[in-house]
Amino acid sequence: MKGDNDAETPLEAAASRGNIVVMQMLLDAKANLSRQSSSGSTALVAGVLNCQREAVKFLLEHDVDPNSLTKPSKGSRLAAAWFECSLA
Repeated sequence: MKGDNDAETPLEAAASRGNIVVMQMLLDAKANLSRQSSSGSTALVAGVLNCQREAVKFLLEHDVDPNSLTKPSKGSRLAAAWFECSLA
């Protein structure tokens, strides 16, 4: 049986597409900005992996903890993705 954390969150989906308007709406509705899916992904991870700089900036400006990753492999993957985005 699937739990609430199994699917991509609306915030994660918006961040992966760089949709700041939807992200702001979700924040206004009190969305949990650091909620993780069962895979350990968060809106911040989705933003970084999809090179959505403005989404990442938005999340960090709203106090998302960049160190809140629970799955160890995500940290190095996240850093590598961000480095790759910075070269683009």
